[in-house]
Amino acid sequence: MKQKRRLGRPPKSDSQNRRREILSAALDLFSQQGFEATSIRQIASQVGISDPALYSHFKSKQEILEDLFELFGPKAVFAASENLDVLSAAKSPWTFAENALNKLAERWFDQEENKFFRLMLLENLTGNIPKHLTLDAIQKPMRQKLTELAAWLITNGIAVKTDPEWMSTQFTAPIAAIRTEVAIDPERHTLPEIAQRLRDHLRQFSGVFLPGLVKLNAPHFRR
Repeated sequence: MKQKRRLGRPPKSDSQNRRREILSAALDLFSQQGFEATSIRQIASQVGISDPALYSHFKSKQEILEDLFELFGPKAVFAASENLDVLSAAKSPWTFAENALNKLAERWFDQEENKFFRLMLLENLTGNIPKHLTLDAIQKPMRQKLTELAAWLITNGIAVKTDPEWMSTQFTAPIAAIRTEVAIDPERHTLPEIAQRLRDHLRQFSGVFLPGLVKLNAPHFRR
């Protein structure tokens, strides 16, 4: 005989599912009309619940945004990179770098990932959200890590002697431009096309800043 569910607080799984529904609805609205223009009532209405019911899951609209930042911000990007085979970097750095860029491109074609990036682009212009939840807060730790890597490559004679911060900017700026293109109009692009553009950028960047490694891996670069 099927047991009746006890009245009272819903099971944890139900609560987690409802929170995810709220986050998804909020992301839709935030990415379409902006954070400031979206109300708790609109989010609750899209989910099909009352305002008080929403507040039982999130204390404020900012808390919703903070959860979205946890899902799609720098922690999520770094977590995705952990799935790459780091040991392959020593054996074949170009294959490793290409795999990393392929993983990045795959994330760009995720619908919710794209909505979040559009939201970040929009709020970058309005300044309506706290600085620790902005696009710069996502990109800054990545720039720092790449600058540290560039400094190591230069110090060890692998990269040409230049300013490591400028070198990392030359690597990230074209990638950011391609990312923005996909976010603005994803229907115009395909994953294979974007992955190829990223690989082309990797080769061009390496030819300028890592000429020694390019020579050692010449067959790879003629593919």
